[in-house]
Amino acid sequence: NLSGSFSPIDQHELQLNASNCLEVNSLQCPTGRLLAVQNSSFDFQEKKMIGNVHLDDTFVLDQETSIPSVILKCAANSLSMEVATNQPSIVVFTPQERDSICFETQNFPDAPNHAHFPSAVLHPGETYNNSSTFTFNFL
Repeated sequence: NLSGSFSPIDQHELQLNASNCLEVNSLQCPTGRLLAVQNSSFDFQEKKMIGNVHLDDTFVLDQETSIPSVILKCAANSLSMEVATNQPSIVVFTPQERDSICFETQNFPDAPNHAHFPSAVLHPGETYNNSSTFTFNFL
């Protein structure tokens, strides 16, 4: 929460560089289907208030652009946070208490069970590099 208090996260602005999210079943496990976020409650491609949307979802990051993967802004104090990562997805979670937001940069969950997901297998001699940068600014 960028407001510095336990106030609701609802009034933060969120932008995600993601045109798709992973569909999940009733157990929150990915089904293997990608869902377009455009015109849905999960469409944060343009900066907008989080509002009452509860998030516990994996967003597929659009890798071909140079904008940050995430931009979060608190209008109350003009503090913003940008997240840049080399990972193919980010899980965005807002707990029921609605006073925080979590960003988990990672590979697609359950990747070994979906052949069309980016591989999560690391073979002997290979190197895995996970890079995520969190940048804070006052506007």
